[in-house]
Amino acid sequence: LRRSLARHTKELRTELADRKRIEKELRVSEERYETALRAVSDGIWDWNLKTDKIYYSPRYFEMLGYHPNELPQDHGTWYNLVHLNDQERVKTVVRDYLDEFSETNRESLYSMEFRMKAKNGEWKWIFSRGRVPEVDEDGIPVRLIGTHMDITEKKKTEQLMVQTEKMMSIGGLAAGMAHEINNPLAGVLGHTQNLQNRLFKNIKKNIETAGKHGFTLEQLHSYLEDRDIPRMIQGIQESGNRAAKIVSNMICFSRQSEKSYFPCDMANLLDKAIELSTSDFNLDKLYDFKQIKIIREYDQEIPPVYCEGTEIQQVFMNLLKNGAEAMFEKKYRQVTPHFICRIKKDEQTVSVEIEDNGPGMNYETRSRIFEPFYTTKEVGKGTGLGLSVSYFIIESHHQGSISVDSAPGKWTRFTVSIPYRASGN
Repeated sequence: LRRSLARHTKELRTELADRKRIEKELRVSEERYETALRAVSDGIWDWNLKTDKIYYSPRYFEMLGYHPNELPQDHGTWYNLVHLNDQERVKTVVRDYLDEFSETNRESLYSMEFRMKAKNGEWKWIFSRGRVPEVDEDGIPVRLIGTHMDITEKKKTEQLMVQTEKMMSIGGLAAGMAHEINNPLAGVLGHTQNLQNRLFKNIKKNIETAGKHGFTLEQLHSYLEDRDIPRMIQGIQESGNRAAKIVSNMICFSRQSEKSYFPCDMANLLDKAIELSTSDFNLDKLYDFKQIKIIREYDQEIPPVYCEGTEIQQVFMNLLKNGAEAMFEKKYRQVTPHFICRIKKDEQTVSVEIEDNGPGMNYETRSRIFEPFYTTKEVGKGTGLGLSVSYFIIESHHQGSISVDSAPGKWTRFTVSIPYRASGN
């Protein structure tokens, strides 16, 4: 009995040691698995179709700005974060995949792209893939596993490429139209000037011609005033000058090679644009720029940028004017209108950000904001060319980039990035 007890005790000790070793190896394996999940950029999910419970890897929530255990581990967490305009489509893709699933195509995958709301309120573009790894005895799927990849930057790049191509095409068309319009417009303005000279100036030739036909210039002027002709001619001239300015802006859409590029201090250009905007008479008709608070966040040691300083300053003024007009439309309660102006650099570019706390823009407005003649203002209050001209100055003339980001109801931020070079170049 004693020998039997000793043998069983030894076997139990061996079994206990084996269990401890297995448990330790399991913990190490789980730690390695957890480390691997955190190391990859994709979020991983595992959906139990019977219980509706889903396992989300830590990275799944981290890419959206959440802590791993901040949200419930269920299907509703994912679906409620999907953009409202994408919900029906993603639901249809998953349903169709499960309906068409069979044992013969178990390795098939589904994939789709959609938007999910991050914790900070921004929308992230997600590329999702999934497949069925397990079925029940009837061949019905019981689990769905897959990954989520953040493709927001990829989407922004694609949209920028499409926008650039579209803008270059529209810009070339606009520039061509402007050249065709320019000649007849010059004729209208030239003849208007001649009319003013021949009807209203007391020069020798006018006096002689009036006398030849039996009346004086004073009589002619009296008739013209009674018929309101001077105001009409002045209206023609003002309208023609406004059209000429639009044509001049449209011609800017074409590439201009003869320019004077010098190393410029971006901070000085931006400060000068703010100063000019503050004293601009036209701006004061719509709002008091002086009442807008300016917050400067300029990094130190910003290198000079080779550019056409006057053009860059005009871009800054266009962005400030656009933001100021937008803030004028918003009713403020606890805060006041303000601009946050930032200047920063990376290894290749100097970036200037002009951010306002106005009403913001929706997606449609952001996607079209740089198109020529696109405007959200009332008729007569804007040509819709200021931001288009700015786009071509930065993108075409300076090989830089200009973009806009916004949170509707909260803020809008324009970012201008221009490559810089060493002063010896």
